[in-house]
Amino acid sequence: MVFKNLSIRNKLFLSFATVSIIILAASFTLLFFQVKKNIEDRIRAELNKSNQTITDMVETAAMVSIKNHLRAIAEKNLEIVTHIYLESQQKGVSQAAAREQAARTLLSQTVGETGYIYCIDSSGKVVIHPRDGVRGTNVAGWAFIQEQIRRKKGYLEYNWKNPGEKKARPKAMYMSYFEPWDWIISVSSYKSEFSRLVTIKDFRDQVLGLTFGKTGYSYIFDTQGNTIIHPEVKGNFYDIRDVNQVDFVQEMIRKKNGYLTYHWKNPSEPVPREKFVAFSYIPEFDWIVASSSYTAEVFSPLSELRTSFIIILVLSVIITGFVAMAVSTSITRPLRQFIRRFEKGADGDLTSPMGHNWLNENRQDEIGKLSMSFNRFMERLDAYQNEIHSEIRNREHTEKKLEDLRSYLADIIDSMPSMIIGIDTAMAVTLWNKKAGDETGIDAETAMGSPIRDCLPRIGHHLARIKESLEANLSGQILKTPHASKEAGTRFETITVFPVSGGRGAVLRIDDVTETMRMEEILIQNEKMLSVGGLAAGMAHEINNPLAGVMQNASLLTNRLTDTAMPANIQAAEETGTTMAAIKAFMDAREIPQIILSITDSGTRMAEIVNNMLSFARKGDATFSTCDPVQLLDKTLDIAATDYDLKKHYDFKTIAIKKEYEEDVPFIACERGKIQQVLLNILNNGAQAMADHPGESVFILRLSHETQTEMLRIEIQDNGPGMAPDVKKRIFEPFFTTKPVGIGTGLGLSVSYFIITENHQGTMDVDSEPGKGTRFIIRLPLSPR
Repeated sequence: MVFKNLSIRNKLFLSFATVSIIILAASFTLLFFQVKKNIEDRIRAELNKSNQTITDMVETAAMVSIKNHLRAIAEKNLEIVTHIYLESQQKGVSQAAAREQAARTLLSQTVGETGYIYCIDSSGKVVIHPRDGVRGTNVAGWAFIQEQIRRKKGYLEYNWKNPGEKKARPKAMYMSYFEPWDWIISVSSYKSEFSRLVTIKDFRDQVLGLTFGKTGYSYIFDTQGNTIIHPEVKGNFYDIRDVNQVDFVQEMIRKKNGYLTYHWKNPSEPVPREKFVAFSYIPEFDWIVASSSYTAEVFSPLSELRTSFIIILVLSVIITGFVAMAVSTSITRPLRQFIRRFEKGADGDLTSPMGHNWLNENRQDEIGKLSMSFNRFMERLDAYQNEIHSEIRNREHTEKKLEDLRSYLADIIDSMPSMIIGIDTAMAVTLWNKKAGDETGIDAETAMGSPIRDCLPRIGHHLARIKESLEANLSGQILKTPHASKEAGTRFETITVFPVSGGRGAVLRIDDVTETMRMEEILIQNEKMLSVGGLAAGMAHEINNPLAGVMQNASLLTNRLTDTAMPANIQAAEETGTTMAAIKAFMDAREIPQIILSITDSGTRMAEIVNNMLSFARKGDATFSTCDPVQLLDKTLDIAATDYDLKKHYDFKTIAIKKEYEEDVPFIACERGKIQQVLLNILNNGAQAMADHPGESVFILRLSHETQTEMLRIEIQDNGPGMAPDVKKRIFEPFFTTKPVGIGTGLGLSVSYFIITENHQGTMDVDSEPGKGTRFIIRLPLSPR
């Protein structure tokens, strides 16, 4: 009876105090873990030693590769500068011009990702540098500059900290010296940017040759999860998990240095096993070196100790069980009653109280007190359950509203014509609208969580600027960036970066601005044509005045030298002791009348050219007026005939012109200047194409009236090389050109097509085959539509 009324704590103490299992288990456990710790320390030391060996091999290979790479660049640029110097000596070019040419050549090169080439002289003055503010300054105060001045040639390493960076990073440099100009040519870049130069195969076998236990090995990967060296795994295993869903690779990348355990299954093994890995970080190459071994192999000496411990522990448990059984019986019997009552409560019956008929109401131990507390608890629990049900209903209603709002916002984002992409600070996709999926062919489910560089490769060139906006927490724009499209050729887009508050990432809006740019270029081209027209008109007016004087004086010369009946001429001849007959004979003998006539004819031709230029450039032509197609085409030919440029390697006057004009061609209403612009563009393009084609160059011009459509048909055909089908398909696209860089803009025919189709509601087609020439067909309505 006394034992029955004792507290549960005392009963448990009395029961388990009789058994020494706790002391026994604690002793064995302490011994076991002490041995295990000793083994683990030795293994860690071995793994660290292995990692250090691998690191030394990598750094040695990298040092040789970096030095040879920078040396090759330095010696190549020394040869370039020497060549420019010698060439300037031979051609008599000034030393300043030669130095300028050499500077441009050196500054046009990059080393690694951010490296560059600069030059200093023996006094420490910066001669060449990619930053304008650095050139011309004296930097002799820096220790590595002093070393450069002293050595002038060879390899050099130093630490450098750019403005805005937290700490200095190691840089590598190779120098060559050009004595005639006192230039120390320095090729410099951060060592971390040369990891791609390291030849993995130089030390791969040595890394894989390091083993621990029976199957332990070492391996190397970068912080993006790409395997560098691994005996079995290839490619990227950044997202790989063990059987317990532990992202152990990401954990190693996050910690950089340390130890981990995880469960791993090699492809060649049937089941996973626990592994122990030590890893360290090589910052110069952004690599992680890891050495691992299976735990079972590492702690195999503990197997026998564990077996003995289990046997002793089992015997102790059996003995203790007999002792505890008697003690627990007095405790578990009333507890079973509580369990049955709890089961009723679990089935929903929270109102039935705990009765005392089976507990003996006179009990004063914890069981009796627990019964009274249980009844009060069940009453409160019933009331709380009712409150929970009410709160659940309210929450379900709120969640439905949130889901509707989320769906509505998603529909808004998907309906936008722009690509809307969300990214986190690690440049992984967090938002991917329908436009982005249509553009890339990647659905939102696939894109979510993936690196933005993988989902949208063309944005990789702009990640640095996007990161700058994220770090500064300021919106930014990357304007009019080109990218290649298989269907539409080169397209242009504007990327707008909107950082999310709290530093959680950003939203990118990508808009296609190709059409906008094309319209801007067309407007610019039209403005250029107007400017050229105004210039031509001004020049024509300026030429007209002296030209009129030349023609007037030529006419006056004819009258005074050849008119034998003019009284003034007769009087002047007599006063000078001669006669008009003698003067005329002298003039005829020297063919002076023919020379004067040639001057008059040339002046007349010049006047016609000036009139054509004025007609082409006249601002009044900006409105529709009635034009004679024959006269319009002939005047355009006259303008084209004046086109000669040594750079174009053709003379329009040498091209044969064949006219096939239909009789009584009707007049048309058009903007004369713009139509002449179109015709001149076609003629100039054809002349350039025929200049590079052997044989006689011929233009065939045709005019005809299409009575069914009531349109004027203009054909311009050449016998040039023709066009391939892929070129013909894109000939009217803005920015498309087959000419070398700097020769053509790719806007001439697109502007012409715009003038014919948009300004005049006509049509413009091209018919061409390789080797069979090209024919442009223009149709213009007889009256404005």
